[in-house]
Amino acid sequence: MAAEFTAPGAITPISVQMMIGRTSRIYLANIRTIMMIAVTMYLPAQVIMGLAVNKILPEVIEEVNDINDHLSFALLALLLFELLGSLFYNIASAAILDVAKNAHAGLTETTYHTAMNTAKSCFLKLLVAQFLISIGASIGFLLLVFPGIYLSICWWITYPIIVVEKKGIIASMSKSWKLTEGNRWGIFKVYAAYLLSYILVVAAINTVLIVILAPRLVRFIFGYCIPTLSFGPLGMILKSVVYFDLRARKDSLTRDGLVLELQAEKSDSAPRSFDLENVNSPSEISGGERVDATLKISATGPSETSEPLKVPSQSVWDNQTPTASQKYNNFMS
Repeated sequence: MAAEFTAPGAITPISVQMMIGRTSRIYLANIRTIMMIAVTMYLPAQVIMGLAVNKILPEVIEEVNDINDHLSFALLALLLFELLGSLFYNIASAAILDVAKNAHAGLTETTYHTAMNTAKSCFLKLLVAQFLISIGASIGFLLLVFPGIYLSICWWITYPIIVVEKKGIIASMSKSWKLTEGNRWGIFKVYAAYLLSYILVVAAINTVLIVILAPRLVRFIFGYCIPTLSFGPLGMILKSVVYFDLRARKDSLTRDGLVLELQAEKSDSAPRSFDLENVNSPSEISGGERVDATLKISATGPSETSEPLKVPSQSVWDNQTPTASQKYNNFMS
């Protein structure tokens, strides 16, 4: 099912309700692929991070006033688990954004294999972008909270830009800043609605687990697994909906334009082969490097006046020592 596409050049952004509606329709139309991605990526990440928080974090807290080798090892282990969990999360995010991208382009339902292939090419960029955005937002939160919220909104669509446009990390963050300009209050309302829904679901599930006296490890894993499996994909699709709405209004992007972008991306990534019948210049053969200007290429075959070189089976100088005049006379003949 093709996702709705904002009219190019529209002045008014779509409402929060319309964005959530578009997000839900993309989610439901691709539920099989999205659930496969969530179960194979989000679930292991949540289990890994749940185990880390349950086992290692208490040791770090207990030893926080006594810096020693044990604490250093615990901190290192916690960071490694967090990094591993982030890797899984970012692979899943890239794959789900590929699903949303294809839905906006009106393509057929994206398969799990196709989405994961896309994720392989850009999940490391997402990981580094997450690290940079987290640092910037954390510094902002230390400055009376609001700067952190502002920076988070400015960079909120960095992920879709990396996946869809294949830009570098800094270029994607810069474009996110540019696209969100003038629309940050609206984006904040969208993000706040999503975040509030996630918090309410997490609170409800954890309340039930506490009431039934579930062990702490169960709460750490299942108390966040169910919200993550559902809200994680929804959050990524919502980012893509906001991103494509902004690009339609600010860059006049149409569905056909998006399809052309994707086709150009595929042709750029395909291995180059040289067809000598369609070469426009000698430089195309050398991959752009300068070649000798005397090189001639004929598209129709050998010249009519040219003759193939013949290699004599026996040299004229075999078994004899010619004089200079004999060499000259033979050359001229």
